[in-house]
Amino acid sequence: MHNGNFQAIREVVSDARLAPYHKDGSSELTVLSRYLWNVALSESLYPALNGLEISLRNGLHNSITELQGVEDWFDSILFGYGKQKFQGVKQRLTTQGKVPSTNQIVADLDFGLWTHLFHRDYEGKIWPRLLQPVFPHAPRRHRTRNEFYNKLNGFRKLRNRVSHHEPIWHWKDLPETHRQIVEVIGWISPEKRSLVQLIDRFPDVHSQGIEHYQRLILAI
Repeated sequence: MHNGNFQAIREVVSDARLAPYHKDGSSELTVLSRYLWNVALSESLYPALNGLEISLRNGLHNSITELQGVEDWFDSILFGYGKQKFQGVKQRLTTQGKVPSTNQIVADLDFGLWTHLFHRDYEGKIWPRLLQPVFPHAPRRHRTRNEFYNKLNGFRKLRNRVSHHEPIWHWKDLPETHRQIVEVIGWISPEKRSLVQLIDRFPDVHSQGIEHYQRLILAI
């Protein structure tokens, strides 16, 4: 790749977006290789993050529904931050001309809300009673509200960085975080974990390192 190509890419991507990739004064080739690897890593995390969010929200919704005896449990369970998120989703759906059905609300509530349900504020309200129903395959020693809150909060931060196209390539604990995500999916549903693993390319993409992307760039 010629220097002119590097400059053209810089103009399209922007110096601000590329800045986190060359804080150590690395070459243009290294910067672009890190950037490409980061995009590939983010893409490869999608199956695990998607599988976690869907299985967690459905597991929580089904378990709370059974506990409360009604599908529309939001007003009776949520408060504070949670209630605000719920009201915001209802308002947005109404503004869009949609009927805020239970299924639509569950689908539209973000991962932050489902993580928030593990806060200590909900201790005694839904925890620890729902730990076993939501995570039926989790080892007993790991089945605590606080452990799940910490894990899920970490997963949420990774999800947000991926969603906002921010750098994750330099996270030393990225493989361990990915492993834990897949593990938690299995604690909810081994079947869902197996499905995710069919298309989970993260281990391969991570093991490639930036060298793979350097070769691709040099081949242009």
